[in-house]
Amino acid sequence: MSTDGRAGTMPPASYETALERHRRGDLEAAHAGYAAVIAANPRHVGALMGLGLIAYANGDPATAVPLLEEARALAPRDPAVLNNYGLTLSAAGREEEAIATWNRVLTLEPRFADAHVNLGNAEARAGRSDGAILRYRAALAVDPRSLGAAANLGGLLLARRSYSEAVRWLRHAASLDPANADVAVNLGRAWSECGHAREALVAFETALRNRRGDRAAASNLLLAMHYADDVGASAIAQAHRAWGRALEPSGPAPRPAVRANLGGRLRVGLLSGDFNDHPVMRFLAALLEHRDPGALELRCYHTGFREDAVTADARRWSDAFVAVGGLDDAQLAARLRADHLDVLVDLAGHSAYGRPAVMALRPAPLQATWLGYLDTLGLAAVDYRLTDDMADPPGLTESLHVEKLWRLPAMWCYRPRADAPPVAPAPSATTGRVTFGSTNNPAKLSDTTLGLWADVLAAVPGSRLLVHAHDDPLCRDRVSRALAARSIGPERLAFFGRGEAGEYLLRYADIDVLLDTTPYSGGTTTCDALWMGVPVVTLAGDRPFSRTSASVLRAAGLPGWIAPRREDYARTAAALAADLPALAALREALRGRVAASRLCDERAMAADFTQALRAMWADAGLPAPGAGP
Repeated sequence: MSTDGRAGTMPPASYETALERHRRGDLEAAHAGYAAVIAANPRHVGALMGLGLIAYANGDPATAVPLLEEARALAPRDPAVLNNYGLTLSAAGREEEAIATWNRVLTLEPRFADAHVNLGNAEARAGRSDGAILRYRAALAVDPRSLGAAANLGGLLLARRSYSEAVRWLRHAASLDPANADVAVNLGRAWSECGHAREALVAFETALRNRRGDRAAASNLLLAMHYADDVGASAIAQAHRAWGRALEPSGPAPRPAVRANLGGRLRVGLLSGDFNDHPVMRFLAALLEHRDPGALELRCYHTGFREDAVTADARRWSDAFVAVGGLDDAQLAARLRADHLDVLVDLAGHSAYGRPAVMALRPAPLQATWLGYLDTLGLAAVDYRLTDDMADPPGLTESLHVEKLWRLPAMWCYRPRADAPPVAPAPSATTGRVTFGSTNNPAKLSDTTLGLWADVLAAVPGSRLLVHAHDDPLCRDRVSRALAARSIGPERLAFFGRGEAGEYLLRYADIDVLLDTTPYSGGTTTCDALWMGVPVVTLAGDRPFSRTSASVLRAAGLPGWIAPRREDYARTAAALAADLPALAALREALRGRVAASRLCDERAMAADFTQALRAMWADAGLPAPGAGP
């Protein structure tokens, strides 16, 4: 955006004053100054443009467009006027006219960086990322100090998982505007998604310093702490409590009144952005499909925006499905309150599309968190966190939570993908050597994890390791260097990208034994591995998100693969690798064992969840279902 006017007569001193105030951000004084100039000279291009830009900044394109149209009529070949006219047209929803206007700018002045950026933004809004990237690169070739081009290019490259180049441009954008919180958040995401937890924490902390109180930045930081193996469980708990206190400075919000005449049926709201083909739905499906409708009324509140065939299932199985992604926290809390819920269950926490701040407003008498965020939310308004005694052994993790822990017989109920391929033969039966593997999120590849894997490879000579890692040096080089430092040569290491779901499941055909990550362990990947006949070795840590795989293995009846100490991890993996015929036989039998286990007992999960809610309702001292308030 430009506030310079290069047409018309020489601007009077009052115009210069108004322009300076505009540049300083004093829009009220600038508006008065521009208006005075127009009163003296109605054809003053700069003042017309200034008034239009102020209207644009105030979200009033209906006022801005005519002002810029008048300026354009007076200066039809002025690139600055045309560029800003394009902005107002776009804000008014006239995108094609805006694009034509910016193209006209570049015809007149091919080196006009702002027009390249604005065209890039239009391409990005239309979903044409290739065109947007070309425009941003063109802007930077003309003006290497274009903040918009650098920041937006970095964001698009991040979305494409071109991490190394994304980090390059985001760091450049941060050097141009060190106080830009959005740039810092994107930089943190790029670092985190490639397993650079420490760099990610620094970036997210910078974002919070630059925009204090920003809830999204705070949630990003809290989530990122779980991937860092140099941040203790108590420090993470303290950070969550501090976040909660900032939202609840006077303590928890009061409980809303309990509905009269509950009729023995609890009305339960499920709050998540993942009612689609997402891991959360793999564990939630059992409850939605098999709950007793006479005991639970289930209402899904979808805070995300993506819908697919799994969303259609959620709509079909629930009593109500409400898309709420466009509501802010206050609006969403009001909507939930208006629906007179008895229980609100958060399923996302501080993860993507999570809305934990809504829980602080306490729209339901009873509130709990479950499944999607394996930690405290940090809020006194959340009464319970649903878990089990393997993820949260009694006496181990209570001090890490604000909520009261409520232990189910098993926290997880896994529904395999309908398109899962048959179990493939053990690869070691053909190769004669064991292939260990990891299918976990590359963000979980901590230094401690890489050290454990090196221990395993050293304990099993000739074995190799197949790792899911983004196809980018920022991710893969770090893994290679860490293993090389432990004398694990590159010939024993191979990588693969995630690919589509079906392709991902086929990768298990190349893996004999899955090696879990720490301090953030697997969940869905552990279940998928078992279903595909692949045993999983995990290290049970000192916090719930370090014990997810342990919880899964216990539910599957396979506790022998849970290592209580680091030295047990390599020993357990080596024991599995020592007998190749036994490993092949185990692979053939594992799917059947898992299918018959508690891990896949969907009706038991639905019954356990229902019983837990009713017991929590009584534990909180609320009126028994069927009674009045």
